[in-house]
Amino acid sequence: MSPPPPQSTGSWQSLDTECRLEGGGSTELTRLVVIEDQVENDCLVKYIQDEFGDSTAKTYAIGVKMSDQYKGVYEWNHVTDDEHKNTLKFNNWAAAEPTGKTCATMDIAEGLVTSGLWKGADCSTPSTIYAICEKVTMGQTVENPEPFSLFVRLWGKKNRRGCGLRPSLGTV
Repeated sequence: MSPPPPQSTGSWQSLDTECRLEGGGSTELTRLVVIEDQVENDCLVKYIQDEFGDSTAKTYAIGVKMSDQYKGVYEWNHVTDDEHKNTLKFNNWAAAEPTGKTCATMDIAEGLVTSGLWKGADCSTPSTIYAICEKVTMGQTVENPEPFSLFVRLWGKKNRRGCGLRPSLGTV
């Protein structure tokens, strides 16, 4: 088991900026993770539990944000290839969520019943939070995202054909 990823005492918004700054130039975009289905959501939870697991819940920022144009409508942040691709086609909100807060996070811990369920968070309120970021090669689409990397403040490869998330060499 790896030590926990470095945490930030910033905000969802500051982690969003950190993810975007990790980009590899003009051919790569990095952003808070876009989760496209339940399998991917479960895969992320399993990977984080396996790599950094402990029974203490940790909060992770994901790439869901309330639309600036339509209050109450949530969309994927920094998915810009097409206006409609930022629309949530999958969600994993916890009961009674979203509560109108502008961003989304999820708590993950071994044995936590609500592990992997999404909850609202204030974008700019400082808190202890981790980031789940992904690296996307420019030109790929939401429907065809391979190849890309996932990093939980540590780079890892994300295998979309199963739960084969493997850490890569090096850290950021």
